[in-house]
Amino acid sequence: MNICIKDLLRKYNATLVYNDDLHKKGFNIPINSTSNIIVVNSDLTDEEIEQVILHELGHSANDDKVVGSYNNNLVPRSKMESKANDFMLIRYMILTK
Repeated sequence: MNICIKDLLRKYNATLVYNDDLHKKGFNIPINSTSNIIVVNSDLTDEEIEQVILHELGHSANDDKVVGSYNNNLVPRSKMESKANDFMLIRYMILTK
């Protein structure tokens, strides 16, 4: 795994867990206001795994800045997903220079 991703995991106090029985690419489990668990499908390619980790870290970095519930309202969910994708794209472009 890229050292920059390891640094980001530490920065956002995220624990990474791989699972080979997921029916999606990954997800984020907030533990409290300062830590979370990122679960990633271990059947993905290395490139996809990096993208999923960065996307989920984007949730850690930005979700608390969006007003509303992820699970109960489409507008906040869309904003959270958009911000997570932006976070992933910017950092992935830097990693793959």
